[in-house]
Amino acid sequence: MSFLNQLYNLLFVPHKKIVRRRRAVRRNIIAAPRITSDKILLHGEFWTLDKSTKHPKKPILDYENKIIRTSTNLLQRDTQLKWYKTYAKQFLTARTLQLQQEKNALPLNKIIIRDTKTRRWTCSTHKNIGLNRRLVKMPPFPMDYVICHELSHLEQMNHSAKFRAVVDRMIDNKKEAIHWLKVNGRSLY
Repeated sequence: MSFLNQLYNLLFVPHKKIVRRRRAVRRNIIAAPRITSDKILLHGEFWTLDKSTKHPKKPILDYENKIIRTSTNLLQRDTQLKWYKTYAKQFLTARTLQLQQEKNALPLNKIIIRDTKTRRWTCSTHKNIGLNRRLVKMPPFPMDYVICHELSHLEQMNHSAKFRAVVDRMIDNKKEAIHWLKVNGRSLY
């Protein structure tokens, strides 16, 4: 074996193995249970799906008992994704407007709900807030933090000390929410 081959094997091969191992571990951690028996992840908890022909086609949410009643089969992946998009658009729009009013945030132009894999949320200079539909799978406190974070960008379009002061004014449990997002945020994808 030549000197260059030995050098290559010494420097790069162990690194490639480490990277492959890390990617495999990351894939196992990230792979969240999207569909489990008759349970659907919503607001940080698994809700029971009560599928019966006597229920209406449009899902009805029983918030007390954490039950989704519908005649539609939400366990089918395509149907479930369509329902998540519809529910997220209604819920996240209403929640954003409610937090905007409660926290006295500046007016916004438009709320856009998307299903993105890399970007979870954005705020543009045109005062448009973009949120990922997967936020409805989170518990309320990190979801509210994300929305307040984006509402804070309406005042400060950067992550300066002034921006952090605006975020601190808007939300109390910021550290808990950031910790939850770091630990569990990738499991939503």
